[in-house]
Amino acid sequence: MKMKSLGVAILLALGSGQAAADTVLTLQPEINPIVVNGGKVGNGIFSPEQQVDIQKGENQILITVGQIVFEDAKRRKYNSPSYILKFNANDQPLSLTYDKMRTIQEAKAFEKSPSFVFTDVNGKNINYKIDVLNASGMQSFRDYQQELQAYNQGQEGRAAVTIASYTAIAPQSVTPNPAAKMTFLHNTFSNLSADEQQQFMQWAMKNLK
Repeated sequence: MKMKSLGVAILLALGSGQAAADTVLTLQPEINPIVVNGGKVGNGIFSPEQQVDIQKGENQILITVGQIVFEDAKRRKYNSPSYILKFNANDQPLSLTYDKMRTIQEAKAFEKSPSFVFTDVNGKNINYKIDVLNASGMQSFRDYQQELQAYNQGQEGRAAVTIASYTAIAPQSVTPNPAAKMTFLHNTFSNLSADEQQQFMQWAMKNLK
């Protein structure tokens, strides 16, 4: 069922986009935006976007970090937990960065004390609050929007916001083309872990037309 949901999500995501907002947040390439102010970003963790729309005032963004690190002299893909960041913006563009890790030990240390840097166009640091969105299961198949909504409704987390404090960016309908579909599917598959690729292949073989 999880793989079926993934397939449906892929098809739906190909026909969605985002509307413009007050300003933009530029992210370091290794930072993957998932949800911004209640709205899903692009196709979630499968198609990272390096610029996302944000609004003046309070904002909330859900992200993960994915990069190559070394473990026992071998390269491996590290995927972080999901982090919720709450911050305020004016009408100036912002950027979000972090210090890249070289080893799995540095990645584990980052998990214990995650640190990001928000800066404006003048290089001034922007304060933010951070929390971890904990959940069991593989990140690829999580309903992040629903989890984040439940987190906010609890109003107990450090990075929680009231639903009324933001307006989710509404999706716009676009007509997908075959080339875009194949590019997206290729990118999706390459971003899965080895176990997830195996599960996806098993699901795909069972659902061939």
